[in-house]
Amino acid sequence: MAGGVILIGASLAILVYLAADRLCPPSSHTVAVMQALRSEWKRYYGWTYLERPTAAGRASPAIRLGAYLADWLRIRALFISKLERAGVTISPDRFIFWHLTGTIIAGAAGYLLGGAVLAVVAVAIGAATPFAVLPVMAQRRCARIEEQLSDTLQLIGSLLRAGHGFPQALAAVTKETEPPISLALRKVLAQVNLGGTIEEGLDKMVDEVGSIALGWAVTAIKIQREVGGNLSEILDILSLSIRERGELNRQVKALTAEGRLSAYILLVMPFVLAVMLYMTNPTYMALLWETTIGLVLLGVAVVLMTVGSVWLWRLVKVEV
Repeated sequence: MAGGVILIGASLAILVYLAADRLCPPSSHTVAVMQALRSEWKRYYGWTYLERPTAAGRASPAIRLGAYLADWLRIRALFISKLERAGVTISPDRFIFWHLTGTIIAGAAGYLLGGAVLAVVAVAIGAATPFAVLPVMAQRRCARIEEQLSDTLQLIGSLLRAGHGFPQALAAVTKETEPPISLALRKVLAQVNLGGTIEEGLDKMVDEVGSIALGWAVTAIKIQREVGGNLSEILDILSLSIRERGELNRQVKALTAEGRLSAYILLVMPFVLAVMLYMTNPTYMALLWETTIGLVLLGVAVVLMTVGSVWLWRLVKVEV
């Protein structure tokens, strides 16, 4: 209990400290006191979290502390590509700061509510949440871009037939389409304005989105720009092919909906039953982690659940 109170108090103190450093006027007594504390800290330890240089000048304390933690833990690379694919505009350093803060608070709350076991579970869930949520967001963003891709290619082809160049057509399409594909195309144009080529911008967009259909379109555009040809006609053919592929994919999802629902029920049912049994008879369920045989059974159950989950997922997942 005491340890949980200390953790929650330390977390709240850090949040209050950062908010005060961010919101108080530069000449206030509060900021002067915090600057003195930082100077004393630096005299003993040789660094402060607010000293990290940034390209845009003085960053917020959350960003600077997150940058220091990302460098210290070497976890920035884990989030950069995931945040880009998910379309999240928050910086990796800020995301890391709030993720670690939320994980600490979750662990402290778990310790207060259920002791060390629940604290470990809460910390594990808090640490794993971004790795579970961000891929889902990336998958939904990819699916949304694929839905918009057919109409976008058709619009680009129409603009090319009207006499626009390819860069001008992309610029016009970003104004006529909706996110997320408009934002992805704006990144391509931004890279061109910074001195890159359209091919490099398109390749980066494909890597960020992870769409097979978008990769086909970019490959066709790159080949046409190298060897020549009627790009508007190529884009019309691609638009038709992608639209038909989308229709087939929707039909497959409709036919496999019952199987996917059955798989979800079978995967969730053991955990629901375990929670219900623990709530009704905790002593009976405690034998699983208080005895050697129970721990062995838990290990076997985890292995079988993993194998069964992979098997069920491959049965109901049909590639189109």
